Amino acid sequence: MQTAGRWQRLSNLTRVLFAFRRLLTPALLPGAALLAAQAPPGSCNNACLVERAQKALAAGRYADYLGAARQLAARAPDHPGVIYAVARGFALLGKPDSALAWLEQLVRIGATRAPDSDSAFAPLRNSRAFRALQARLDANRVPVVHGKAAFALPDPDLLPEAMAWDPSTASWIVGSLSQRKVIRVRPDGSTTDFISASDLLRVVGIHVDSARSLLWFATWAPRPDSTAPHHEPMTETRLFKCDLRRGRVLRRYVPPDSGTSHLFNDLAIAANGDVYVTDTEQGWLYRVTADSDSLEVFLQPDPNQFSEANGITLVRGDRALYVAFLEGIAIVDLRTRQIARLGSPLNASTAEIDGLYWYRGALLGVQHAPGLEQVVRYQLTRDGGSIRQVDVLERGDSMLRLPTTGAVVGTRLYYIANSQFDRLGDDNQLSPATVSPPPLTVVRVIELEDH
Repeated sequence: MQTAGRWQRLSNLTRVLFAFRRLLTPALLPGAALLAAQAPPGSCNNACLVERAQKALAAGRYADYLGAARQLAARAPDHPGVIYAVARGFALLGKPDSALAWLEQLVRIGATRAPDSDSAFAPLRNSRAFRALQARLDANRVPVVHGKAAFALPDPDLLPEAMAWDPSTASWIVGSLSQRKVIRVRPDGSTTDFISASDLLRVVGIHVDSARSLLWFATWAPRPDSTAPHHEPMTETRLFKCDLRRGRVLRRYVPPDSGTSHLFNDLAIAANGDVYVTDTEQGWLYRVTADSDSLEVFLQPDPNQFSEANGITLVRGDRALYVAFLEGIAIVDLRTRQIARLGSPLNASTAEIDGLYWYRGALLGVQHAPGLEQVVRYQLTRDGGSIRQVDVLERGDSMLRLPTTGAVVGTRLYYIANSQFDRLGDDNQLSPATVSPPPLTVVRVIELEDH
């Protein structure tokens, strides 16, 4: 992708995720070498493995390509892009049975792909088993619709990534990536600018602390002075605490090491007022305690096991956090700060979860992996340490396009179904919509007790 394209995915798909998407092409992702160089000596992080895979593919070293892809699969076992890359590697090496077995994994997690149009799978096209798998992948495209449109935002260029419900005014608070502001959406559908401070960056995670009449939101942006040829820009980030009633900024928080790339993304608020924030660039968790009102690093997980921290939610009683990482969903014990990967069945994918929410012993996830854009409910085991069942709540190409986050209000999940955030480039320039008139961003609602 070009420079704008690499960063169009904004807060939700950072550089390593883009590299995962590029695993299937021979072109080397600019910036992958830079990321690989940042890996600790003697280690090979995800970006390093992606670079190895791409170089091997370009050189026709298919065994090395497959080796790197399988190492990635060991870290992110249910990522559809990685699964497909492994299947492709086996096909290129003339191992059809293994290729078909990995395509079977794609079918099980509900992904859609078109290996029949990929030259790597050409020797398999006459196979009855291959054609059957392609038919099942195609069948995964059948829409699943359990919700309905709740409302649309009137400005097609707002590009919202997140929103929060304000019960005190029965209104929605929505952030804008492109216009770097926060708006309020009234019950009648009218909108007004709520917060538009000069130092706001691209607005991502938003949460309301009703008990304290506070609004919290995270922002980020590429640093305009850090871009170099063939290198991706570093990112700067800011967390804001605001007066919920008047929209006045009360305090700003920034990471202390300003020379490092950071990206505050999503947040969760405990009953005592403590705020937990994910840093997608570093894969860390931060905390702002209500008592000290200061930003601190709460957890630095092993980056080879837990990277690209994104969606975050607290369980009832605030005993633990669930966090969406590139490698899957993890559970964090707040008392011991121990972290563990959430176990999942073979038909579950927890890759590229953006919005993540706790609801009555289950997790709700808004997922936008390539070929796997959906809203899912993960029913958990009694101890909360594993997923026992996956229910698809919404899925369908005509309905979902880059869904992002939302909010649980009572027994309903509201979520942004077509964010259009791929229209925004590194330079903050907005590309035209692909259709005219430009589509409006739609918020959909699912009644959870009905499904």
